[in-house]
Amino acid sequence: MPSKSKSHSRANTKSAQAGPTHIEIVYWLDAVASSGWIDAAEPFEAAPCISVGFVSETKASITIAGTYGGNERNNRMTIPKGMVIKRQKVKLVV
Repeated sequence: MPSKSKSHSRANTKSAQAGPTHIEIVYWLDAVASSGWIDAAEPFEAAPCISVGFVSETKASITIAGTYGGNERNNRMTIPKGMVIKRQKVKLVV
């Protein structure tokens, strides 16, 4: 729960309301690791995953945040763009 400090004033509440207009559903492949002896012919596949949140990106990766408040984000995960299969925008209705 946010503290009741000056940083969470009414002005910050207004900026949060003017924040993101959408979230994204991101379909991506996760690396799979294993230890122990297995048959050398047994195939390994990347694990398909789906994540949902507020996305920011760089040239090489996207970061998905589960929480957006004011001008800050929390609960973040960064995924290399080479692992992303598909992205779907979902409009936020306020």
